[in-house]
Amino acid sequence: MNAIVKHELQPTTWAMIQTIALSAKASGKLGLFRQEEAEIKMLTAWENGLPLTSAFQTVHVINNVPALSPKAIWGKIVISGEFDGYQEERLVDKKGDFLGYKISLKRKNGVSATRQFTLEDAKRAKLDTKDNWLMYAEAMCYWRAQGFVQDVVFPDITLGMVRADALGAMVTTEGDVIDGSWTVTPVQKPQTPRMTMNELLAKYGADQILLINDGKIPQTPEDIERVNALLARQDKNLEFTMADVVEAKP
Repeated sequence: MNAIVKHELQPTTWAMIQTIALSAKASGKLGLFRQEEAEIKMLTAWENGLPLTSAFQTVHVINNVPALSPKAIWGKIVISGEFDGYQEERLVDKKGDFLGYKISLKRKNGVSATRQFTLEDAKRAKLDTKDNWLMYAEAMCYWRAQGFVQDVVFPDITLGMVRADALGAMVTTEGDVIDGSWTVTPVQKPQTPRMTMNELLAKYGADQILLINDGKIPQTPEDIERVNALLARQDKNLEFTMADVVEAKP
């Protein structure tokens, strides 16, 4: 196997990435929302030995994860110098209906393997109801089988690479990613437990609550949070005042 080559990012390379990213964003032609998005894409391409400007076609940020198109990974394998053979079989039933794909790969040192992925596999993995599988079933089966066998035969090349199709992106037969074909998972902000009235009473007592809330008992969760914040601020100010008194003593 080839040794895994580690790239060390040089200041000149990073400066080049930033310069290209600025121009790419300013052009308005590449669907970039921010300069940082372009930088992440090009950095991912560079780390995987791809030309910087190829990043805008081969790297896709899916749910905050930079992923490569299957075509880009397959291309790296074919030109690696270790590639020594490929076979594919389109699987069908007795009626000729599509079932899946079987892919075989071989490298020059003799390592070879065969893997397949079928519609039944997709069903077991609960993928068959997703848009990318409903619309591009054959392409998805083909590239999933490719991904499995690539990881077995060429782990030195695929190590650390994330495939866009594995993250839910639709891919064409050629292995290109269809932009915007994945579902963005919203980031769930952790919910801070709200204070209850009993907790507020235990912490401050009824007198302080009524005093700071114009003689009224908080009625809603929002009222309780507001009164709690007011009392906490009052306690904090009192702490500062007492500290000043202590420091002022001769």
